[in-house]
Amino acid sequence: MKTKNFKFKNIKTTPDKLRLSVNLVRNKNLTNAYDILSLIKNHSSNLLSINLKASENSVKDWQVDNDNIFIQEIAVDEGLKMKRSLPRSRGRMAPFKRRMSRLTVKLATNKTGDK
Repeated sequence: MKTKNFKFKNIKTTPDKLRLSVNLVRNKNLTNAYDILSLIKNHSSNLLSINLKASENSVKDWQVDNDNIFIQEIAVDEGLKMKRSLPRSRGRMAPFKRRMSRLTVKLATNKTGDK
C-alpha cells in the first residue's frame, strides 16, 4: 500500500466552510469524491476538487486507477488571518479578519490495486 501526503496553504475560504465539503469525501475513493463534489454547489467544494485533482496528478507514477486510490486522511486547519477594517460613522473603523484555510490530504492505494 503506497501513501503520499499533500499540503495546500492559504486557500481563500474559511475553515468552517471547507470542513463541510471535506466531511463528505473522507475515506472515499477519488472517483466517488469527484462525483459527490460535482453535485454540491458551493465555492468550497469547487476549491476542494481542484486541490484533489492536483494531488491526483502528482501520483500518476503509481499507475493505478482512480477507483483504487482513496483519501486515507484529510484535515482542514486555520491558515493566515488578514486584518481588515470597515469605515463606520463618525470616523470610526470596525476591524474584522479574513480567514484562510490549510488543507492536508493523505492519499493511499488499496492492496488489490497495486501493480
